[in-house]
Parts: sequence; C-alpha cells; structure tokens
Amino acid sequence: MTKLTQYAEAFWGTDFLSTSGSDTLSKHNTEEKKFLQDFEEYLRKRSKMELEYSKSLAQLSRSLKDRPVVGVLEASWNCLRGELDTCRQSHEEAGLFFAHHAEETKRFCKDIVNRRESVEGRLKKVQNQKSTMYKNMMSLNKTYRQKCQEKDQAKDQYDIMRREVTSTVKELDKARTKRDKTDEEATRADSAYKTSTITLEDMRQEWEREMEVACKEFQDYDEEQICFLRSEMWMSVNRVSQTAFDVDESCERVRKILETCDVNQDVQSFISQFMTGTERPAPVPYQNYYDTGAPGSSSGGGGGSNSRAGSASSSDTFQRAPVPPPPASAPAPAPTPVPALGNHGGSSAFYSLAHNVADSVDPDYSTVDPTYSTAEPFPDPSVRQLTVSKSFQTPPNFSVQAGEKVTFLRKVNPNVVEVKTHLNKIGNIPLACIRETV
Repeated sequence: MTKLTQYAEAFWGTDFLSTSGSDTLSKHNTEEKKFLQDFEEYLRKRSKMELEYSKSLAQLSRSLKDRPVVGVLEASWNCLRGELDTCRQSHEEAGLFFAHHAEETKRFCKDIVNRRESVEGRLKKVQNQKSTMYKNMMSLNKTYRQKCQEKDQAKDQYDIMRREVTSTVKELDKARTKRDKTDEEATRADSAYKTSTITLEDMRQEWEREMEVACKEFQDYDEEQICFLRSEMWMSVNRVSQTAFDVDESCERVRKILETCDVNQDVQSFISQFMTGTERPAPVPYQNYYDTGAPGSSSGGGGGSNSRAGSASSSDTFQRAPVPPPPASAPAPAPTPVPALGNHGGSSAFYSLAHNVADSVDPDYSTVDPTYSTAEPFPDPSVRQLTVSKSFQTPPNFSVQAGEKVTFLRKVNPNVVEVKTHLNKIGNIPLACIRETV
C-alpha cells in the first residue's frame, strides 16, 4: 500500500452525506489547539519557577556576609558568593526567556486557531448546503415518481374506458382531462427533479473543491504548527541546558580555587597573621610552708612551733609565709598522703603541680607520690589501646589490673590520663601505670 502524504487524498467517504473526513480534521484541530495551550502553560509555569528561584538566590546572596577567613577558603567563599549572583542572573534570564516565548506561543495559537476556524466555517457552510440540496432533490424525486405513477394510472384508465362501449362521452372527456393533467404534472415533476439533480451535482463539486482546499490548508497549518513547536521546544530545552551550563561553570570556578587549598599553608597563614606569642606562661611552683630560708620565717624551735600553730588558721597555702624547718633533733613529719585519683579536675591539677616541683621540694616534706614522679613520656596520641603495666585503684570503685587492656580517652595533665575499661568504666590513672599495646 502506497503511503499517503496529503490530507486531500485521505479524508473522504463513499456516503454522499458523510462528514467523517471533515469531522476528523475538526477534532484534530481542537487537539492541536489544546496542545498549543498546554505548551504555553508549561512556558508560563517554567518562567514563574525560574523567576521565583532567582529571587530566592538573590535573598540568599544578600544574607551571606563577608567573613575574614584566612587562606584559600576566604577566596573560595568570596568566589562562591559572587558566583551565586551569577547563577541568580542566569535563572532570571531563563525566566524572562520563558515568559517571552509563552507570549509568542499565545499569539501563534490565537492566529492559527482563527485561520482554522475560518476554514472550518466555509467547509461546514458548503456541507450544509449540499445536505439541504440533497434532501430537496430526494423530495422532488419522490414527487416525480408519484406523478409518474398517477400519469400511468390515468392513461390506463382512459384507455380502458375508450375500449368499453358503455362509456359515455362525458366520462371519456373526464378521463382524458385527468390523463392530460397528470401528464403535465409528471412533466413538471420530472423537470424539477432534473433541475435539482443538476444543482446538487454543482453543489457536490463545489463542496469537493472546498473540501480539498480545506484539507490542504489544514495540512499547511499543521506543518506550520509542527515547525513552530519543534523550534520553541528546541529553544526551551537549550535555555535549560544553558542555565545548567552557566551554573556548572560557576561551580567550576569555585572548584578551581578549592583545588589550590593546602591545609598546612592555610594554617601557617593564619598563624603568621594572628599569632600572639610563642612563649608559654611559667608554671606556678609549689611553696612548702616550712621551706628553709623563706622570707619572713622565724628561727628556733619555739618559732617553728608557733608557725605550725599559726598555719592551722590559714586557708591558703600559697599565702602563708614559709618558716625554717624544725631542729634536727625533732622527728621529721610523715609525708602527706596522695589524695585518691578520681574524675575531678582538682585532683588532676594537684598531681600536675606536684610533678612540676618534685625535684625542688625537700623529700622529707614532699607530697609527690613516686608513681607520678617517675612517669614515662606519653605514648603516641594515635594509639587508642593501652595495656596496664601496674595495678592501680582509686576509691570508691575504679580499679585496673596489670595486663588489662584499656581505651585511651584523653590526657588530663602531663602525668595523668583518662581511660575506659572493658566494663565501660571511666577513670584517671597515672601515666606510669600504662604502656602501649604491642
């Protein structure tokens, strides 16, 4: 079967009054109109979305403040803020583009719909005229047949009466008059029927020409609409791609700056610009109240005894005036016991302070436990699992045994660390009681 490419060859019908071809084209025109309206609605909604998104980006851009971040991140942040405005502008241009083409689509739809409706109007007018003439012709055809039958009956009646000997002259005249009358009526009916047939044929030819012209115009309009929509859709998706490309380029410019980011260099830049000093504050030493040679101390046993008595009323060790040690004959006081090590910061600070002055304090009056003063260097911070090398216990309920594995949590001070046991108990132990797990 040969493929047809023209509407004028494909929308006909054998029924004289059939309008299936024109009805199909009319329905197709209605669908094409709806298609144009749907595309126009898409463009308007897309324009609204792009413009709203552009406004949101503008608000976001205004909310971003300049931050004095040192290094590449500052440049990246400033570039990101600038590119955000570029993205906003791209989306705004896309919104205006879609709004403009929505108006173009609306104008095109209105124009082509008016032209189609004009062609449909002419075609329907000719079809109605053809239908009316056809009905009139059929009515005249019926009258013509009836008159011919009456003519034949009147002629037969006249012939019968003329052959009968009983027929009177009056009856024969009456039958002859009827015959002649029906003959004239049949002739007139025949003439009217022929005239209507010729007129109908002329109308049929006119309808056929109009139908062919309408098919060609409908095809031209469809081709025009196809070209228009193809072009508009092409440009709309190109606009979307262009917007995406602009956004990607903006992101790429930020990425190129981030590629130059070096953590060490940024840290060094911050240090060089904002450093406050390299020397740390000196530690506050422990001052034994009975340290020999301290300013303001008293000499002699009596003075020392009075000093001890006076020390009982003082609440701040560091505010007391040191006194000389007791005479050699007096027994040395027992060392102050080391407080139990717990989760409180005061104990940790105590051990740190004791360790810092352990070498300078009189051993007879020292409060430094050998466990803390002989601590080894702290292990590698990356090591999380440690092994207890010496059993240790602090009241009321935290204890570790030699050989037990513990998890390092944090360094409380240079000599004490906080660990967690396999029973999920957390406590502080001296650094000398642990070693790295091999």
